[in-house]
Amino acid sequence: MHWYLFFACSGSDDNSYTLPPPTPSAVEQKTERTEATGTEQPTGADLGLTPSVGGPKVTFEGRVEYAGSSKGTIEIEVLHNAIDQTVNLVAQTTIPELGAFTIEVPSRPEELTMMAYIDLTGNRISDDDPRGYLTVPNASEDQGSLVVTILDLADLEKAKDAMDKK
Repeated sequence: MHWYLFFACSGSDDNSYTLPPPTPSAVEQKTERTEATGTEQPTGADLGLTPSVGGPKVTFEGRVEYAGSSKGTIEIEVLHNAIDQTVNLVAQTTIPELGAFTIEVPSRPEELTMMAYIDLTGNRISDDDPRGYLTVPNASEDQGSLVVTILDLADLEKAKDAMDKK
């Protein structure tokens, strides 16, 4: 059995979501010395946003669907929301077009969330990108027939409002 969860992240200050997507700067941040202060900036690994490596893997397979007209690369990220509310990126992939995907993720008996989005501007996830979410309750075995439905921002807001009313 698979549970589906869709919610919107509009960039507002509302902290009612338990799994905000990582920001592009956090995911792609590099260690650099700033000349003015001589201090080092944290890396993605320091932030817990480096995809996991090593250990047993399982395969997630399915489809990414989208009924809108936006164009861009299709990005899939698998995220784990830790008890301390940090978001850990455990796997990521790019697919050439809407449709089938396969991604290997670390085997773990925990809930993971898949986020698929259309990267409109090539800057990773940002407030303007259509996106969709899917919760996988137990990532300790292969998963097939998964469907992640990407929604445009207006539809994401409607889905968020509907969930808030429940």
